[in-house]
Amino acid sequence: MTLKQKTWVCLAVLAAGAILVFFVEWLGGLLLAAGLILDVTWIKCPHCGTWVGKYPGKYCSSCGARLPWNETK
Repeated sequence: MTLKQKTWVCLAVLAAGAILVFFVEWLGGLLLAAGLILDVTWIKCPHCGTWVGKYPGKYCSSCGARLPWNETK
């Protein structure tokens, strides 16, 4: 799975959690927590392992390596 696809999965889980929190609080909260955990564990630089979700771009802000957003490992 590419970094871009992982980002979309994280956003989908977070959006579902945000919607469900108004109807079923515990399930919405669980999905929000799962989305945040997925984001922190999946959206990392493949070279140095730094989380790049806060500053997505073409290059890692920590090590300067090119981020392969559309490439699989």
